[in-house]
Formats: sequence, structure tokens, C-alpha cells
Amino acid sequence: KETVQVSSGLSQFEEVPKLMLPVLAETLGRENSSYHIQQSGAKFQSITASQGIETDFEKDGVTFSRNNKKVTMRLEGSNELEPIKISKNKIEYQRGNITEWYVNSPLGVEQGFTLSDSPEERYLDGKVVLAVGLELDNDLNARQSEDGTIINFVSDSNGEEIIRYRGLFAYDSSGKELPSEMKLLDSKIEISVDD
Repeated sequence: KETVQVSSGLSQFEEVPKLMLPVLAETLGRENSSYHIQQSGAKFQSITASQGIETDFEKDGVTFSRNNKKVTMRLEGSNELEPIKISKNKIEYQRGNITEWYVNSPLGVEQGFTLSDSPEERYLDGKVVLAVGLELDNDLNARQSEDGTIINFVSDSNGEEIIRYRGLFAYDSSGKELPSEMKLLDSKIEISVDD
């Protein structure tokens, strides 16, 4: 299981153990209807008012918007799919043996991937690798921090950080944390986990 947070800043939860963040996020958002996912025509949306993020969940990807700037993410190698399950502030897509899910809460929007078994076609150098394709507004650039733990999506015109992609961690079915890393490549984020 791998999770990352998409946020525009978050500080009061810095000391929460990583494995508790998904539980905390889902609980905080579930109890506050302003974080619930709503249907709007053919798509689903959520608003993260605490961070000014609007998220559109569509068949071909998820788009995060803030200050009229957009970042769209798609799990590479997967087909367009309708969400299979929506539960208050959580939405899930089933992509073969991968469940891709998002939780909206005051912490931001958490993106996660749960693998039900070993994804043979997604191994590289002995690691499980998932690629998240990116589509950015013309005015945006993606920049990875020197330590590799954060990817910032920044406006070229004024240097404003629009979205922050951070908080990667992975664990197995027993709860053991697994070494993981993410790399920003041309138009994608490569997430690798040593299982």
C-alpha cells in the first residue's frame, strides 16, 4: 500500500506517525460534510477549503485546482474508469489488481494505491514501480526538492506554490513500512517501492 498527500501546506499534523495519517485524514473528513465528495454532472468533485483546493475526479484522471491553476494526474497503463466506490470523503477506482483511492480532509487530498497482489508487469530492478502521468497548465512547472521528498507545482509568472505533492510512504499487509521513493521525470512521477 502506498500513499502520498497532495496539499498546499500542512503543519499541525507533522508529528503524527505516518501509518496513522490515512486513518486520521479519513476520520476528519468523514465527520465534516464540507469535505465530502459530491457528484456534479458526469464527474465527482471535492473541495478542501482549508487549503483552497478543488478536485475533479473523472474517468481519465484527477485534476487538482488552486488559484485558477490545474494539475492533472493519471496512473499510467490504466484505462479510463468510473469510480467504483464513494464513501463520504473517499473515492476509489479499481484498476486491475490496484485500487487507486483519494481521501479529502483538512490535511489535504491523500492519494493512495493498494495492491492486492504482486504486480508482475510493474517490477523494475526488483522494485514495484507505479508511474503517475502529469498534465500541467502552461504557467506551471514541477520541481522536486533536493532530498526527493516533495514535488512542488509552481507558477512561472509569480513563483507561487500551487500544489505540494509529498508524504510518500509504503507498507505491506502486516503494517511493516517498506522503503519507497519518488522521482520527478519529464511528465510523470515515478513511485518505487522495495517490497
